[in-house]
Formats: sequence, structure tokens, C-alpha cells
Amino acid sequence: KGLGRRNSWRRGFLGGLSMALGLIAAAPSCSLVVDTTDVQCNETISCGTGRVCSSDGLCIVDPASANSCTKTTDCVDAEGKFREFHYCRKDGGAAKGTCVPLKSPLCDVVEGGDYKADNVFFIGSIHPKTAPPPDDEVGISMEQSILVAAADLKKINGLPPAPGQSGNRQVVVIGCSDAGEQEPSVEAATHLVDTVGVQAIIGGAFSSLAIKTATDVTIPKKVLFLTASGTSPLITGRADKPSGSDVGLVWRTVPSEHS
Repeated sequence: KGLGRRNSWRRGFLGGLSMALGLIAAAPSCSLVVDTTDVQCNETISCGTGRVCSSDGLCIVDPASANSCTKTTDCVDAEGKFREFHYCRKDGGAAKGTCVPLKSPLCDVVEGGDYKADNVFFIGSIHPKTAPPPDDEVGISMEQSILVAAADLKKINGLPPAPGQSGNRQVVVIGCSDAGEQEPSVEAATHLVDTVGVQAIIGGAFSSLAIKTATDVTIPKKVLFLTASGTSPLITGRADKPSGSDVGLVWRTVPSEHS
């Protein structure tokens, strides 16, 4: 019975990762999911590590930031040593970026392709792997399923080049725990979106967490959110289409419960 559950979660998450990659990587119509050049802000909204809100109302690299970089290997500490699990985040193809931490207190896994490579395709994973039993088993199985798919992509050198670019894109998964609670889920998603700049998040093992995280973080920031086990009918009716778009940003791979 336990093996059957794990295989079911694995099928759901392998399918979920495939869907996320297909939605984001295949069609220009989904560019709003990954385009971080138009992250809007005002004086009251944080733009994340090393960023400021410009006069145009956009999040840009802080020119005065000591974390500025042109490539990930520029991310060094005061002694000139490379800062492990830091990445040079560039928005909109800019020549310069900001060194940002991939890990946080809730996000402790960085696996898949080489995160130091150019054109890395980051995907976040938020699951209850540190929740009390038996929910922790659910979270661990879900994260491991995503990492299996990421390992397979690593064997074929990641995704094809983005339009107008050369060189395959390494797929890197950042794994986080929500401990089975809403607030940690929102906190982890905020790190993934605002600091790292992920293109998509697979998470929300429980419907209430999926709805809260998508509503508070991913929908406003135009990031794809996919749950492989959220069954609430409330997910179906979620307003998840950015203005002027017919592409929804909240997806799932299992049927809705009957209302």
C-alpha cells in the first residue's frame, strides 16, 4: 500500500514537472511565466536581495550593491572565496546581475544541473518534508520524485536553448519545506520568487497551502504554480490569469473533488 502511494506521487510529480517544463519552455505565449524584466514595484514593495525599485516602477539591480556580478563565479566573499550556492541573477538579459543565495532556512536542497552555468532554468519545490509524520513521508516522496526527473534531464544536458540563445539550459531544482503549514509555504515561495527568480514552483501538497501560496505570492508575481495533489474545487475557480492574458498560472495534475 505504501509503495503504491509513493509510485502514485511519483507519477504525478514526474507528470507535473513535464507539464511545467512544457508550459514554460515550449511556447512564446507562456513567456509571461518566466519573464522577470517587468517585475513591478513601488516604495513599499521589496524587490529581493540586491535590488531596488527604479523611478519607472521596476525592480532593478542596485548599482551600489556589493553583490553585483557578471557571472556566478564572481560571487565571492570578503576573502575572495567562492560563495557556495550563490548565483548571479540577471533579469532581462542584463549584462550585470546580483549574487543571490539559492538556499534559505526553509530551502535546503539544490540539485539537478550545474547551477553555476549560464541560462539556468530554476524550478522550486515546496513540500511538507519536515512536517510531523505521516505528512513528512508525503513531502519527502514528492521532492524525491522531482529530483528523479531532474536527474534524468541532467543526463541529456538539460533543456534546449531558449529562442535567440545558444547552449542548453541546465535545470536546477531548489527544494524547500513548508512543514505542512501555510506561513512557511508563503515564506519559502517568497524566497524562490523574489530572491532566486524561479520560473515555476511545484508544491502545495495540501489544497489550502496551494491556494494560500498561489494567492499571496505566485499569481501576483506572474510565476507558474503547479500542485500534483491539490484537489479542492476552490483551486479551479482561482483568478489566476494576469491582465491581458488567457494563460492561467495555477495548474494541477489530479482531478478536482466534487463540490
